Amino acid sequence: MKKTLLIASAAMVAIAANAQEPIVAFATQEDQERVGIDGSDLTDEQVAVPFVESEAGDFYLAFADKWKSGATYDKYSKVQINGGDVIDLPKYGAVGNTNPTFISYQEGAQSAGAVFKIEAKKDGYVTVFTKLAGNKAFVVMEGQMGDISYRIGYANASGVVFSYTLPHDEDGYLDFSNNPDNRYFEAAQKQAKNEAGQLLWTDQDGNVVAGDRPTWEDADGKTQQGKAVMEDIEPRQDKPTFPYIAAGLESNPGNGTVFVTFPVIGPDPEAGFMEGNTYFISALGSKVPMGGFIYTEEEPTITFCATSDLPEVTFAPGKDPVVGETGVETIGAAAVDAPIYNMMGVRVNADAKGLLIQNGKKFIRK
Repeated sequence: MKKTLLIASAAMVAIAANAQEPIVAFATQEDQERVGIDGSDLTDEQVAVPFVESEAGDFYLAFADKWKSGATYDKYSKVQINGGDVIDLPKYGAVGNTNPTFISYQEGAQSAGAVFKIEAKKDGYVTVFTKLAGNKAFVVMEGQMGDISYRIGYANASGVVFSYTLPHDEDGYLDFSNNPDNRYFEAAQKQAKNEAGQLLWTDQDGNVVAGDRPTWEDADGKTQQGKAVMEDIEPRQDKPTFPYIAAGLESNPGNGTVFVTFPVIGPDPEAGFMEGNTYFISALGSKVPMGGFIYTEEEPTITFCATSDLPEVTFAPGKDPVVGETGVETIGAAAVDAPIYNMMGVRVNADAKGLLIQNGKKFIRK
């Protein structure tokens, strides 16, 4: 029987009145070396050792695989949580080796790629930071199954900013029925195989071939790889759609600094639960790096700090991202019916593209 995921509103009000500094638990290079993240196959015994421990929870690799270090953010590298001290994001985090062929909520947590496990010791919220392309979707599970709603925030150096929370029921689990326009979810597919169980690919001529992924050099001498041949899963299973699609953008904005926030439940001795819940987080079909987590008692307000060439961006729960005065805001969804002007001050129609001004704010429409 699942423990109720959402924390009572009355408890949240009390927490907000006594907000504490976040518990920060990022893996250092020494932590990764201690566990043995060096590109070699880890043993089950190594995976069983947390590479980050804190009073809020422990952070593990989820299974034995090849692991190494990789960059965990893109441009934005300093954050503030609830207006507190500035925190430096980790330069390197643990990176998996193998991209899984598919994932769906019905299938459960991934068993390849980069999958991280969190064992909660307190009720609250966990926020994980990473560098991620806009065409990679996240998966958060309670245990191997149990699809949890989560909040995602994204900002990149080109001024693209968005944030959203997946639709959920009263207990905080994903609600696929509350999705009439299929904005957040789509049908999962997996890579096709032949009768011998070999994976299918397209080669440079578009032919379907089986076995190892074909590679070749193009006219410029660059190495190209064949694409996986995909097929539908029957009966239908679902996966999260790409973040940029869920945000209403027409095209993939590329790499950015990303955070994922989700609620966690710790031990409850009074109810007989002596251990906290276990959570898995990964990026759909990806070996994306993550360095650890930030724990907060309340759902956090997260600010990506300004740099010499990037504006400050603040993500508050339930609100649209706010970009600093010198920044440029990208609007993915339809704008409100206020007049729109170009940078010359000339009023333009609602379908205009480029760098525009509306309600005194600059934004880009692609």
